[in-house]
Amino acid sequence: MSTAIATVDPAFDRFDICEAHYLVESYYNVGGWLRERPSNARRHEATSAQLARIKFKPAPSLDYATLTENGKAIFLALINRLNLPEWTAEDAAESEAARR
Repeated sequence: MSTAIATVDPAFDRFDICEAHYLVESYYNVGGWLRERPSNARRHEATSAQLARIKFKPAPSLDYATLTENGKAIFLALINRLNLPEWTAEDAAESEAARR
């Protein structure tokens, strides 16, 4: 697993799950959607469209640094499950620096 943070096992929390899915698509999308996610390919729509359908509205300031510890664990688990490029400590630091 990534060196960015891997201190907790993901727990079920709907809000953390939505935020993590939103950010994975934000950081790894190609042409506006995440092709590695099977439900995106099946539905031919982006994760953000699916999240909008359940009325999820991310905060404008949402990024990796603003996720809870559980949200970060979910984010990293998604990256691993979808075989996306590893999220590194440098990526996390860049996210934190961008917030300042």
